[in-house]
Amino acid sequence: MVAAWGGYSFIINIIPIFVLCLIFANRFNMKIYVAYSVFYAMGTMLSMTIPFVTFNAIKSSEHLASHCVFFAMNGYVFMEFLRANLKAQQFKGLVRIGTALTLVTFVFAFVYLTFSGNTKWSGRSMTLLDPTYAKKYIPIIASVSEHQPTSWQNYFFDLGYILLLLPAGYYYLLVENVTQGTIFIAIYGVLSTYFSCVMIRLMLTLAPVVCVIAGIALSELFRKAGDSIRHNMTTEPEETEKGDFVSTKSQGGSSSSKGKNKSKTEKPKKSQDLF
Repeated sequence: MVAAWGGYSFIINIIPIFVLCLIFANRFNMKIYVAYSVFYAMGTMLSMTIPFVTFNAIKSSEHLASHCVFFAMNGYVFMEFLRANLKAQQFKGLVRIGTALTLVTFVFAFVYLTFSGNTKWSGRSMTLLDPTYAKKYIPIIASVSEHQPTSWQNYFFDLGYILLLLPAGYYYLLVENVTQGTIFIAIYGVLSTYFSCVMIRLMLTLAPVVCVIAGIALSELFRKAGDSIRHNMTTEPEETEKGDFVSTKSQGGSSSSKGKNKSKTEKPKKSQDLF
């Protein structure tokens, strides 16, 4: 994908954000650690073999999120290891020292790399973070039609009526049966929606996830409708049988009572006829 399309930076950044969200949501495990470590190492090395990328995979700001999350993830795993093997007081003191050193190191490295020119925020990245950046500083980028902001009619014409299913899809993703996969789809949907608002060409990143979320919503709605119909079909005959039994019983009781009343009334008549 790096060799085919410059939009690979979207994937390079969305996966680190997903891992970071799992850490804050307390859903991080060693499977995620191994998977992201392999993805980061192999992805960085293979992207460096592409001629127009080379060492930009390390220096450019578009890859900065993947580097930061990789080191943050290893720091989190190391802290969890220390928590399991140290006493509570020792661990608290170590956390304070480690947090202070990490913040100072990160701020110093960020300022140094930014002002020294070793890493630069490209015009594309700045346009995504600040939609008005291109109009102010790079008018030629803003003049391109595919770099214009997306209007509401484009969303409706390109995506159609499945937009109406998005709220229900997000509900089923983040409220019912929350898993790591549903969290990733939700993050992908939110970020792609924001980026598609900035540039109309980034509708390419939004269309797949909209189809997935709308499909999940439609599937859940059909499942619930089917369960409701199945429940009504299995419970109605029992209720009707009970109702028939009660009605027949009441009719039988009424008929027997009528018969008794008739017998009581008929006896005196017979006695009168005998005399």
